[in-house]
Amino acid sequence: MSKVLSTFKYALPTLLCVLLVMFNVMPFSLNPYYRMPIPFVLSIIFYYAVFHPAVLNVICVFFIGVFADTLMSTPFGLQTFFYVLIFFIANLNRRYFLTLNFADFWMSYALVCGGVLLLMYLFFMLISLSIPPFLPIIFQYSVLVLTYPVMAWVCGWLNLKIGRP
Repeated sequence: MSKVLSTFKYALPTLLCVLLVMFNVMPFSLNPYYRMPIPFVLSIIFYYAVFHPAVLNVICVFFIGVFADTLMSTPFGLQTFFYVLIFFIANLNRRYFLTLNFADFWMSYALVCGGVLLLMYLFFMLISLSIPPFLPIIFQYSVLVLTYPVMAWVCGWLNLKIGRP
């Protein structure tokens, strides 16, 4: 029984990311004018890359990205690239992020997330050979930044309830 629980502890972040990827595919939209899913997975990847990099490693993030590319019908490797990119940015700056209080850490997340979303927008612009409206990206960014404390609290609460791996 303890071996199953131990395996579940390590699989929980990956399962949470997979559930959020499937949530992005659902025909649900917070913004009625633009059907752009909000990539909540970025928040989970950022949190675990900083606080528990052994639990959600780059291999899991890669396969979560492949799963997202498959479900969302995006060019293969695009979501994978962005997921791995945010993981590496968070993991490489992990020592610095761990010294920050939560408000500064939240602002650091806002900067990293903004950069990744801007890069996503530029890649989408290159792929579609058109200039899509910028308002949905601002909406995505605002929702991601404003919901990050809730996502971080849920991840921290799950780690406390299940136990640290």
